Amino acid sequence: MSGSAPDVLVVGGGAVGVACAYEIASAGGSVTLVERHPEVGLGCSYGNAGLDGASLALPLATPEAIREGVRWMFDRAGPLHLPPRPALLPWLLTFARASTPHRFRQAMAALTPMSRQSWQLHLTYSDEGVVTGLERRGAVLTWETPRGFESGVSVLRQGQASAVTTFSREQACQEWPMIGHGVVGAAFLENIAHVDSREWTMDVARAAAELGACIKTGESVVRIVRDGRRATAVEMKYGKLKAGAVVVAAGVWTRDLLRPYGVRLLMEAGKGYHVDMAAEPSDAPLPIFMQESHVVATPLKRCLRLAGTLELTGLETSIDKRRIGAIIGSANRNLKHVGNRTIKEVWAGLRPCAADGMPIIGRLAQFENVLIATGHAMLGLFLAPATGRLISRLLASEPLDFNIDAFRPERF
Repeated sequence: MSGSAPDVLVVGGGAVGVACAYEIASAGGSVTLVERHPEVGLGCSYGNAGLDGASLALPLATPEAIREGVRWMFDRAGPLHLPPRPALLPWLLTFARASTPHRFRQAMAALTPMSRQSWQLHLTYSDEGVVTGLERRGAVLTWETPRGFESGVSVLRQGQASAVTTFSREQACQEWPMIGHGVVGAAFLENIAHVDSREWTMDVARAAAELGACIKTGESVVRIVRDGRRATAVEMKYGKLKAGAVVVAAGVWTRDLLRPYGVRLLMEAGKGYHVDMAAEPSDAPLPIFMQESHVVATPLKRCLRLAGTLELTGLETSIDKRRIGAIIGSANRNLKHVGNRTIKEVWAGLRPCAADGMPIIGRLAQFENVLIATGHAMLGLFLAPATGRLISRLLASEPLDFNIDAFRPERF
């Protein structure tokens, strides 16, 4: 790194945190990563659907999301569940304001250059052997209603996926025999890859360590020690670590860690689920994204993963069997031969969801030397490399490749 290259301490060992550590180490910085779990990648990065691709990088807040959210919010089996909580009201109001067509276009304009850079970095990581297992096979999107099909393809063509190949039900079933007869239409997106999100996180952490990064697991950071406006160390359960700069990439727990210092992050934990089923030779070799139920079927080496739904229930990870049933039901409507498979794992994890649906990246006004990287919702794996590159350049006071005003922490 250019400039003073301070010793950097990264809090959080998910996809975003390890990408920050890797990019800082790649630039010549001295970096230590602290993760509360016994290994990296055991938080929400453990259960990601594993999709990589700029065409799918949409903000969480969209005009469709607010319309669908009103319909689903009280449905315990719906793709989005919002149980009544007074504390959720400020988040919901901000989310509604961010979901207008005008705000959506602004968000897309901010996300587009970041998502393009992240896609290129994912490919670079793979080509250089940083990440193994990235499959560049594209993805299929399916719809169960004619209205959804027409609307969904229109949104894709307005966004980053100008080259969208569409298929009728018959064409889709012929091209991908795994697709079921509950589908009315499908679209193929070429520039999509998939990867096991846990393995990706472990690979990048390993590459960071090979560049000199120190990876400390099983260590919970309880507070940031400061002298005036400078952070000087982080206090953990069993000691302290000095730091020249601190990057907080602790997912939804970033909010609570920074609240004592006057940092207000309007962010909620979005509980997502996955159901890992036994893989079969007939599985499609690429992800199938069931658009109206927001469930993704991703073929991994060890399983067929069904991942999806969003539930704003606070910091708890209990399993709601109705939502698991809804995920499997969606798969049964969109796919063939999944209903009788052996279920290998059912999991729930907490995604950090900012109220305006955009990542939170940048320096904190309350500190001279603390940066944060959180709020990526379902895009954490995909946007991790570009986030790491941004954090590395901000630490070194280097020019950025694109404007990040839309991601600034103080916007709330």
